[in-house]
Amino acid sequence: IEDRATKKWSVGLLDLATGQITRTLSGLEQNLLRWTRDGKGIAYVHVNGDTREIRIRSLDDSVPEKTVTSVQFEDIIWFDWSPDASKIVVVRGKRLADAVKISLKAK
Repeated sequence: IEDRATKKWSVGLLDLATGQITRTLSGLEQNLLRWTRDGKGIAYVHVNGDTREIRIRSLDDSVPEKTVTSVQFEDIIWFDWSPDASKIVVVRGKRLADAVKISLKAK
């Protein structure tokens, strides 16, 4: 669910057995949400000016949110953990976009 004013999301965790939402995490950015390898949190990309940060929000409210890594002046396009969760791979770069006007002439 998006809060259009803040552009932040609330993410519901659904229990597949019961069909009930068991937990809601609010204030997340919708960029590349991933489960942590241990299943105890959600990782996502946070935009902070010219810096992009991979942050982890724990499902346990007593654990503070933490920044895992960050890059400046580039986007984090994709990330994932190694199978043992000891390392993280990050694909980063600049996204470029162009607008092109194409005129079709009738024959």
